[in-house]
This record gives sequence, C-alpha cells and structure tokens, in this order.
Amino acid sequence: MTYRTEAEKYYDVMTADRRNLHRIPEIQDDLPETKAYVLAQLGGMKCAITEYMQSGVTAYFDFGREKTLAFRCDMDALRITEKNTCGFVSEHDGNMHACGHDGHMAMALGLAHYCDDSSELPVNVLIIFEPNEEGLGGAEALCKTGILDERNVDAVFGTHMWPFGEKGVVTVRPGAMMAQSAEIDVRVRGKSAHAANKGDGIDAINASVEFLHYVAQMRLDETPDDEVTIICMGKFHGGTMRNVLAGSVEMNGTMRGYNSDLFKHLQECITDIADEIEHKTGAKFSVHFSDGYPPVINNPDLYEKIRPVLEDEGAVLKKDPEMISDDFSFFGKYRPAIYFFLGTGTNEALHTADFNFDEHVLISGLSLYIALVNKYTFL
Repeated sequence: MTYRTEAEKYYDVMTADRRNLHRIPEIQDDLPETKAYVLAQLGGMKCAITEYMQSGVTAYFDFGREKTLAFRCDMDALRITEKNTCGFVSEHDGNMHACGHDGHMAMALGLAHYCDDSSELPVNVLIIFEPNEEGLGGAEALCKTGILDERNVDAVFGTHMWPFGEKGVVTVRPGAMMAQSAEIDVRVRGKSAHAANKGDGIDAINASVEFLHYVAQMRLDETPDDEVTIICMGKFHGGTMRNVLAGSVEMNGTMRGYNSDLFKHLQECITDIADEIEHKTGAKFSVHFSDGYPPVINNPDLYEKIRPVLEDEGAVLKKDPEMISDDFSFFGKYRPAIYFFLGTGTNEALHTADFNFDEHVLISGLSLYIALVNKYTFL
C-alpha cells in the first residue's frame, strides 16, 4: 500500500511553502525570517513547539503512544548568488537555497499538516527544523539538548534532494550513505634565501611537495581494498619571487572516508609524515584538522525493519555511498537513523547557482514519511 494519494493532498501547501522559503534564504544559525515562517505555519497546530539554539524549532505531535519517530529537515541556505529566473527567486542578494533545504522544510511542514489532520496515529511524531547544517553542525547541538530522550524518540529519518537520481524516486542503502569529512590546513615555515645562495635557506615549497608526495602514497598504502578514502589539497600558496626560495607555504584541503577508525589513522599518518619531513628538511610544519562530520551510517537493523515500507513506496537500493557529507550523521550517534535521497532527475550538481527541482518530487518524500508513521510499529 502506498500513501501517495494521501501525500498528494498536501502538494499545493508544500509547493507554496517551498517557494516562500526559497525567497528568503538565510545563513547558518542567523535565520530570523525562516524561523518566523516555520513558526507561523505551525501556529495553531496541535503540537508542542520547542525552540533551541538561535533559530532551531521542533514540533511534537503527541498521540499518546509509547514510541516517537523523528523527522529532520535542515533550514539554512548558502552564500551563492542565484541565476534562476523563476517567479520565486531569492530576495536576499548573495544567498540562495542551492541545496534543496527549502524542499526539505516543505516536506517537513507537509508532514506537520498531515499529523495535525490526523485524529490518531500509531506513533508520536517529532519534526526537527535544524539550523546551521552548512556551517558548524546544528544536529549535534540539537542532540545534546536531550530532546530525543525527552520525547522518547525510537528512530530518526531525514531526506536530501538528489539531482542524480530518477525524478521522484527515493534511494537508500544500509550502512555507509555519506562520508565523514574534515578540512586540512597545513602551514610550512622555511627560510627565504636567494636562489644563488640556496644553501642559506630552507625551501618551504620543496618540503611541501615532498610532504604531498608521501601523503598521497600513504593513502594508497594504508587504505584497504574494500575501503574508499580521499585526501585532496585543493589550495597551495607559497613564495614571493621566482628567484627566491619560498619562506612559507600554506596548503588547504579536505579528506573523506566512511570508516571513522581508518579516518583517524590516516590523520595520524599525515601528522607523522609532517614530523618526518620537518626533521629531514628543517622546515617547520603545522597541521590542523577540523572536527568535521562523522560518516552518515544508515542503521542496518532499522533498514531491515522498514524495508517493507521502502518496497511498498517504490524506494530503490542505492549501490554506492557518496563522498559528500552531512551532519545528519550525528543523529545516528544517538538513535538508529536512516537518511534517504530523493531524486530530482536534473543532473545539476548541488551548491550551484541554477539548482532547482520539480516540486512534484515532494509528494514522493512525504508519501514515504506518511507510510513510516503509519506502519512503523506494525513492522
């Protein structure tokens, strides 16, 4: 049984919400208009509203049940100047919902309307409107409030628009879904000297190139055949003149992977390589890793439990995980969690100035949510 017919009832309201939210993109946790809009839509519904951080909101629909399902959406936009010419383009210059968060909120509000219209459901429902996903990780802050315990949340679900999937089709896989990430900042301090007297200096560029060579080889050697990792230095700046040894170099990059233990091991290896090159060349290395996000791991047991729902709703098994990251991963540290991709069929990359999607795909996402709240306790 599919719940698409039920979800279709909320297409118009989801479309209106998506477009209204698209017009007012805001950044990280500074979301006054977005928060006000969400609160206005929830106002009058039979839910308990809790505010957290500067802009976060949760809506709790209590049907008197023992268990609660949580559904998360992210609220923040990106610092991108929109190039779309549709009738609901960004009204905030330099900001844009270029990652589908407006659609995520629209589906969450659609679920809120469904819950408000329902006289009873077999589970309670907690809808999470999370700020700062693109920034410092609003999910971790929400989890630390204790609300998942307070509302007796049994599982957490979330959905992300996915341009490379078939339009309106949900894809999901057990285990690794998205990668762990961390930023890498490396500073190398040498000693400037004229090329004619290079023995008087310490070449920071040569030391940096040697460092990069050994890091690249280390990644290949230390990554097992059944694992996938990325270490990439996308920015390299050093030197002042063509005939002067570089006194300093700054490198900035990223690393990705699905195995947290391996991830930590690779970071330790990078630090060890820096120490070795420092000892060998005399150049001083400073290596810093950002905290980043853990990998998004879809709980295998929860996946098996909801598989009948996924099959009924036409969800497709995703073959491989993605190397992008998302702070939805923190929910999986506190509760069994599953993250879905909702195909838009556009093949346009996320975080681009012309990102857009056909709002009919929102029906598929809401249909899955409605199915989960109706069938979860019977599985």
